[in-house]
Amino acid sequence: MRRLALTLATAVLASGCIVGDDHVDHRVGDATLYWNFRNVDAQVAGDFGAANAGCVDAGVTEVDLELYRGSTRVLYQTYPCQESGTSLPRAGVGGLEEGEYGWRLTAYRIDEQVFTSEGGLVVVRDRNTDLRATLDVISPQSLTLYYTINGAFTCGNASSIYYSLLDTARTNVVSTGTIGCDPVASGFSISGLPVGANYYLDFLQALDSRGVALYERCGLALRHTGFPIVIDLGAAPQPACG
Repeated sequence: MRRLALTLATAVLASGCIVGDDHVDHRVGDATLYWNFRNVDAQVAGDFGAANAGCVDAGVTEVDLELYRGSTRVLYQTYPCQESGTSLPRAGVGGLEEGEYGWRLTAYRIDEQVFTSEGGLVVVRDRNTDLRATLDVISPQSLTLYYTINGAFTCGNASSIYYSLLDTARTNVVSTGTIGCDPVASGFSISGLPVGANYYLDFLQALDSRGVALYERCGLALRHTGFPIVIDLGAAPQPACG
């Protein structure tokens, strides 16, 4: 997991103080940046509020904020996608010297960059500057699939998950494998796929310890938009899996 990093250049941002000069009139303000997320089909997850932060729909766990004065990066900080205590999708930074800044936001799904955006803001003395940013999808990125069993994120009695993903012509295998069923994560990712591509899910099955399907879903067309896909499995046998 990436760790927080803070780089100071021309000012000590936390206090607004310059060591050795007690007579400088420091002009500082604050900035608060809110975020939501847009997939390749221009669908937006989140409305900048706590009730609809968009983090779950977009599958985002953390967001990096970088601030620049000219070409010098003066801040690099990692934030949870939703702020602790308020659940708002935002980052607040205090004690910034007034003036113009460049910013970049990069959203992560676990350790993978999945959305990003950048722009500029102006910090005003003794005021808070609010900014709302929609982060656009990065391509290529992993196709993330979550599975539910009868609508619940669970493994039931299953011990493993088998999947087979084909191209839309159903002639080439894009990815296939068997993985342990994780009742907490309830999902897996297939790395390095171009966003905007279409696929055919030939099989998605929850297997018991003998390899027998308990729950399954087959013959499903998928589109990789940059948002995770949730697939509900029904009790085996399902007609499409025959």
